[in-house]
Amino acid sequence: MQYQISSDNIELTKSMQNLAEDKVSKLKRFFAHLPQDEVTARIVLNKDSQEDAFKAKIELVAKGKSYFAQEKEFLLETAIIRAVEEIERQLEKDRDAPERNWEKQRELKSTQGLEELGILDTE
Repeated sequence: MQYQISSDNIELTKSMQNLAEDKVSKLKRFFAHLPQDEVTARIVLNKDSQEDAFKAKIELVAKGKSYFAQEKEFLLETAIIRAVEEIERQLEKDRDAPERNWEKQRELKSTQGLEELGILDTE
């Protein structure tokens, strides 16, 4: 997985970058079958201007799909963890989702209906 870690309004220390990389690397298990250079994580860590809080934005791009999460918390680590958890939920939903190709589903249903009526012989 390739990482791009940046900030608009705070200076990122090496420990902040390591923290973000460590937490986001938890998502590697979803892409174990893909080459490392095909998965990109863009992480933006900012300090909120009005509140004393941190914002973490994570965008993950893999297999032509983009996953995004944004969280605001008083602790940077908590914001990163919650954003990673949100992307995990998105990835699990995407992985567990049934076939979304409605044309294929419609064709299967019509074929099954014709077989039940005896109009279509599959033998």
